[in-house]
Amino acid sequence: MAVAPEVCAVGAGLEGCKGTSRDRKMVGDVIGAQSYASTAKCLNIWALILGLLLTIVFIIICATGSVMIFQAVSEAAKGYGGY
Repeated sequence: MAVAPEVCAVGAGLEGCKGTSRDRKMVGDVIGAQSYASTAKCLNIWALILGLLLTIVFIIICATGSVMIFQAVSEAAKGYGGY
């Protein structure tokens, strides 16, 4: 799957939150750890949604682009006598 810059930015934020959550859990700050874990979970969900949407959009663009190229080639062939 292709990775877009938006998903990379969400992934970078996710890694920061996961690390901070783990660090806070190690020092005994359970409330802070839960807060960062919740943020990491939310970012993980958004990264999944963005990745799926971008993949779907990419497939649609490729499919419609192929149809448009086929139509352009067909029109050009008609202009040259149908060959």
